[in-house]
Amino acid sequence: MEETIILFLTVHNMTVAELADRYEVSHEELLNALSGRNKNMKHVIRRIAMDIKGGELK
Repeated sequence: MEETIILFLTVHNMTVAELADRYEVSHEELLNALSGRNKNMKHVIRRIAMDIKGGELK
């Protein structure tokens, strides 16, 4: 899931802060979740990855 999000950010030239704003979480929390340091944010990671795979996030 984390890899999907990182690839999406790269392809769309988007920052973690921009993505965090869309999901109303802090960019520090999202960055920590993507790096595996914050397991409490797993639900947000899962939701973002599902939105990307489902084509809802562009």
